Amino acid sequence: AVTAGEYLMAFGLFGFAGGATNWIAIVMLFDEIPGVFGSGIIPKQFKGIRKTMKDMIMDTFFEPSFLSKQLRKKFGPYSSPEGVEQKLRSILADDEFNARLERKMDALQGKPAGLLLKTMGLGGDTLKSLVKDFIAKLADDISPHLSAIVSEKAANPPVNAIVREVDRLMEERLQELTPNKVKTMVEDVLRVHLSWLVVWGSLFGGVLGIISNAVGY
Repeated sequence: AVTAGEYLMAFGLFGFAGGATNWIAIVMLFDEIPGVFGSGIIPKQFKGIRKTMKDMIMDTFFEPSFLSKQLRKKFGPYSSPEGVEQKLRSILADDEFNARLERKMDALQGKPAGLLLKTMGLGGDTLKSLVKDFIAKLADDISPHLSAIVSEKAANPPVNAIVREVDRLMEERLQELTPNKVKTMVEDVLRVHLSWLVVWGSLFGGVLGIISNAVGY
């Protein structure tokens, strides 16, 4: 009869073999082992990995039709005179704009032009109010022209030029990825998942050892 000790021995031996085999396979992915054909596949294929990464990004995020659609959405709120006017008026009410205007007003007070305006009763809040009113009225006049320009850009966004520039920048950046950098990058992403391969290899190996022992092998 097979004793519990023999089952335990089979579980341990087969489990160790399964875990060790998976661990060696993982090591062979990232490191070249002298005399072992096929080892170090990731650093050896770093150019292919770089190209695959680039192609995946260019074919998804920077695919021309997708990019064109996204640009149209971005330009959408400004493609009508009302949208442009609303945006300009919202800027006038923005705290950051008002703070910048205050700084400009303060700087103007110490200049001859500012002193002249002050003597004319156009200093401080009065001048600020006049400037904002002028911009608001100007918004009414320029909104149709700005919306026409934006609509033209939205209808024919320079997608191909954008794609070419992104492609060029990515190519330059990818050239900096050496075999070791590619290896480290892939290893950082897969380390946790690959560790589980060792655990499951040990577990399944142990189970197979028990089964083999039970059927008499």
